[in-house]
Amino acid sequence: MACSCHGKDKVRTVKTLPTDQCTLCAHKHMDDALSLFREIPYERINRRVVVGFVRDAMRHLQIDHRDVALELRDLAIAIDEVRDAEYPTGIITEIERLADKCDELFIADNPLIIDRLNNLNKET
Repeated sequence: MACSCHGKDKVRTVKTLPTDQCTLCAHKHMDDALSLFREIPYERINRRVVVGFVRDAMRHLQIDHRDVALELRDLAIAIDEVRDAEYPTGIITEIERLADKCDELFIADNPLIIDRLNNLNKET
């Protein structure tokens, strides 16, 4: 599902391209990757779908946040080639770290989210 707006301009759209620079889309794809990798990481089909989500996130950041995009690309290759041992703290930890980076980029583009979360916390 595409976001209804993306980028810093917040331009509403009904069509999002894979290469549109959007931290919300990258954040969403990394949440999907993390969720699925926690499920059944030893099955090839799950790994392939996780790799797809990570690469989707990468494309949404490849221009505006190239450094993170390159880290995502390296992670996708490692997952695809089952090089889990190269990550001493585990692939899930690396997915979480990069998902957190995507979340930080998303928050940087949408700083009012923190205020809304804090207000919601006060209400509950």
